[in-house]
Order: sequence, then C-alpha cells, then structure tokens
Amino acid sequence: MIENIIFTANVVAPVFLLVALGYFVKKINVINENLLENINKSGKIFLSHTKLNGRFVIRITIGSIRHEKRHIEEAFKIIKETAHKL
Repeated sequence: MIENIIFTANVVAPVFLLVALGYFVKKINVINENLLENINKSGKIFLSHTKLNGRFVIRITIGSIRHEKRHIEEAFKIIKETAHKL
C-alpha cells in the first residue's frame, strides 16, 4: 500500500519517489519504475527518471515559460491518481 509521495526540489530538476512502508528499497524501486511506466504509457504527461543513492526516483521538469499553474496541478493529479491505482 502506498503511504506517501515524497517530493523534493532543487534548482535543476524536482524529483519524487513513492514511500511504501514495510518495503525494502528494491521493492520501492520496482513500484516507482511501474509508476513511471504507467504514467508515460497514458500519454498525458512524460516523466523521466534517475537513481539517487540507489533509489529509483522520478523526475519532472517544470520551468518552461509556457508552464502554467494548471499544468503543474494536472501533472500532480495524474501522478497521485496513477500511484493510488498501483
């Protein structure tokens, strides 16, 4: 069961990962990989990934002058809805 989504941000690229209590890093990595795959498969938004300290994290780029608040809110809505379906 997904307990939380952790969002961290820095100037270069905001990243996030799901936290599922009681799971080891390998299992959380698989959950995050599945989340990324399902989000990108939907075609609604496209996200990328990287590994930080052995953890699979999902990256979202927000910084274009064309990004509006509604785009960011919709992206996070898609992320949350997809996460809860896992």
